[in-house]
Parts: sequence; C-alpha cells; structure tokens
Amino acid sequence: MEQIRPRKERRIPPAEKKEPLLNRLRSLVDRNRKPRGADKRSPLEGRKKKPPADVRRIAILALGIVLLALIVVVAATAGYDALRGKVIATPTPIPTATPEPTPEATPEPTATPEPTQVITPTPGPVISNDGPFSMHASLNKADGKCLITLQLLKHSEPVDISKVTIDMQCEGSVFRDVWTPKPVDWCNADNDTMLEKEEIIATIIDTSAESIPQGKPLTITVFKEGEKLQEVTVLPS
Repeated sequence: MEQIRPRKERRIPPAEKKEPLLNRLRSLVDRNRKPRGADKRSPLEGRKKKPPADVRRIAILALGIVLLALIVVVAATAGYDALRGKVIATPTPIPTATPEPTPEATPEPTATPEPTQVITPTPGPVISNDGPFSMHASLNKADGKCLITLQLLKHSEPVDISKVTIDMQCEGSVFRDVWTPKPVDWCNADNDTMLEKEEIIATIIDTSAESIPQGKPLTITVFKEGEKLQEVTVLPS
C-alpha cells in the first residue's frame, strides 16, 4: 500500500505575514484589471449623477406651466380667429320686405250684347232721315217703277245735285248710276243745281228698264262724288 505522506505546510515569509490584507487587495485588483486599450474609468465615473429631488420637482412644475400657457394661447387664438371669421364671413342679413300680395283684378262683367234688332221693311213707301235729306221711296209692284224724293233738311248744308248719283241693290247684285240728274231734275224754285233749305227734287226710275229683278226688296243708295250720303230699303207694293 502506498503510504500517505504527511502534507507539508507552506511557510509564509515574514513579509507576507506582515501584509496579508494588502496582498489580497492587490490580487483582487489584478483580477479585475481590464486589458490594454479598454476604458480605464472606474464604473462609478461613467454613471451620471442624478439631480436632487427638489430640482426635479421645480423643473417638472415649470414645464407644466409652460405647456398650460401654450395651450391657453393656442385656444385663445383659435377662438378669436373663429369669431372674427364668423363676423366677416356672415354679415348680418338685411331684412327684405315681404311683398304684399297683389290683389287680383276682378274681371268686370262682360256686357251681354243685346240681340240686334232686325227691322224688316214692310211693303209700301218708306222714309229715311239718316242723312242730309228727308228721303222718300216707293216701289210699284205692277210696273216696277220706283219713285224717289229728296228734300233737304233744315240743318243740312246745301247739296249740289249735279254731283249726286243713285245705285240700287237687289238680290246681291249692284246696279250703278241708275240715276244721274238732268236739267229737268233740277230744283224748280230757282232753276239751279244747288238743293238748298227745304227744296225738293224727285225722280222716277224704271227698274225693269235697268234689268233689276222685279217684285223683290230694293235698296237705294245716294252718293255724292263717290261718297255715300244716305240709304233706304223699299219693298214693292
């Protein structure tokens, strides 16, 4: 069997005995020593020192005040701009006068025209005072001769008989100048052509000789130089 040798105790030099704590510190420093080129600052040197608690409180309070003031300024500016824009963009509307309703015109009642009274001439002599003359006319049914008398009315101006003509109408046909005055037809009072106050001139027209239909109503029209003076309708009798 192998014999167990007793362990030799290491002798500590006197110098080591005197400075055991110093040697241990040196060994610890050697272990933790960084390689060449590394940051030689101690771990404590790289850390930033925290400011005191009072300084941090003051800084936070100041920052809050600044932010609050900024918010107030922004809100006030926005409110002013909005109010100014509203005042400028939306002027006070001018009240417009409401037009009064136009009264509708009530249509006047239309007068109902009275039926035209048609005067149907009766057979026999007729008289007309609608012109400058008192005009008498009669138509003989037997021989077709028509007697015409013209007497100047009191208020009428004298009429030159030499410029007077007579037309006749029967059944839509017109027979012109069936009578033109001759010297024998002139007024007997002063034997001139002027028919003056209450003077009378008379003539007889043979309607059959003028090819006028017989036994039919006859319209007699007096003209002076183409201007109509008077008219009358007569029926044969």
